[in-house]
Amino acid sequence: MEILRINATRDGALFAGDTSPAGSDGSCRTRDWLDALRDALDRVPPDGRIVIMVHGYRFTWRPDPFGRRPHCPQQRLYGGSAQRPPWAIRPRRGAWFDGLHAAIGKEPGGRSAYRGLCIGFGWDGRRGAFVHLLRQGRSDFAAVYRGAETAGRALAGLLNAITAHRPDLRPDFLAHSLGARVVFAAIRESPSLRLGRALLLGAAEFVSPVRRTLTMQRDAGGAAAFYHVLSRANDPFDAVFRQFAPRPEDGARTLGMQGLSPVLEAGSGLPLDGWVDLQLDSAALDGFLKTRGMAPTRRWTWCSHWHFYTDQAAMGAWAAILHRHPGWDILTLRSAGLEHALAPRWSGVLPAMMSPGSLLRRGFGAADYDTDDPRSVGEA
Repeated sequence: MEILRINATRDGALFAGDTSPAGSDGSCRTRDWLDALRDALDRVPPDGRIVIMVHGYRFTWRPDPFGRRPHCPQQRLYGGSAQRPPWAIRPRRGAWFDGLHAAIGKEPGGRSAYRGLCIGFGWDGRRGAFVHLLRQGRSDFAAVYRGAETAGRALAGLLNAITAHRPDLRPDFLAHSLGARVVFAAIRESPSLRLGRALLLGAAEFVSPVRRTLTMQRDAGGAAAFYHVLSRANDPFDAVFRQFAPRPEDGARTLGMQGLSPVLEAGSGLPLDGWVDLQLDSAALDGFLKTRGMAPTRRWTWCSHWHFYTDQAAMGAWAAILHRHPGWDILTLRSAGLEHALAPRWSGVLPAMMSPGSLLRRGFGAADYDTDDPRSVGEA
């Protein structure tokens, strides 16, 4: 399993992640990323898979005024180290590629059991919050939210290039937070594409555009299987998203409230077998993971936006889904009753607020770990 790094500019142009945009106007050459993509696709076997990783808010490949890239997702998120002190509020680094790779394991002889390609997709999810506040008088989140739509069109260009060169492959996705909006925007741009599985972790998006996306995909003959993972520990961040993102005219309900399944089951005309909502910090999913040898190495904190990918047990589950392990398809997960075990919104935060001692002991976003377990990783 190898990783290919591809970035998108604010105007939607693509370039290889180890190069720089060509031209002072931000325009890019296309041969660099296309050649790199085709070369990588040629090494994917017929039974191999492609996973496209998509980050969210506050990450960008764009360098700072000093020429450094302190927020680049390629180094800080996809290929970094998740080890960190448990008292840190936000992870400085992630390890999506390593987490998926290590969780899948090895075949006899040391060869990776996952034969395929991992694409780290970087987009400009940062606008300079303080500068934007001074100039515009409001948070930069709305601008980044709108920019995610352009990033989605760039991602659609990448998907079409993959399909043109290897029509036998169906790309999968691992997207966090606002990266889910990028994925949905890509599907709206090319709704007829036959895609694989989309893992959406703490998705920052409203229900109405998601429903519109699935309707467009159904009508165009496209396909994808969506695994939406929410968390009650993410409720404070979901509330902030709802406050600062531009709300659609046809409703302001977010995916993080109770997922999309209630809408699908209410007679939307969309297939139920293409979507499942999972609550990561639920007793039901915890028990489900334990029966598969993926017991979480942490005890859930009351407020976190990053535990979706900093917990190794969770990464093992995502790897099992993407690798098509038996028992991880949507129908099996639905039949296990996991969707009906979703806890009410704020059910994780309110008990913590009623217990000040618990807040002081755990802190904002901190977590308790089994320090004797070498698998334990840091959490925001």
